[in-house]
Amino acid sequence: MIHPDTEVKEVNARVGLGVFVTRSIRQGELVWVLDPLDRRLSMEEVASLPPALREEVERRCYINGDGRPVFCWDAGRLTNHSCDPNTLALGFSFEIARRDI
Repeated sequence: MIHPDTEVKEVNARVGLGVFVTRSIRQGELVWVLDPLDRRLSMEEVASLPPALREEVERRCYINGDGRPVFCWDAGRLTNHSCDPNTLALGFSFEIARRDI
């Protein structure tokens, strides 16, 4: 589940959507946590998806410690796709702010 003080907006036409804060988030603050609604998939499930859905899952999921793709149900799937991300994953179930955001 993504931090409640965030919103989804278009970054630009090339990048598409991104997550932005609606109030300052302090370094070390919890930003995202694995939610029971997040979908843990098998590689077989991903392979069996229609092409458009498979492309979205492959673009937006992360691979957990068991090697399974995880697709976040909320805006969490749009985070941390940067070479210099604002958040740091500590394991596979939560992320904290690396710096003030």
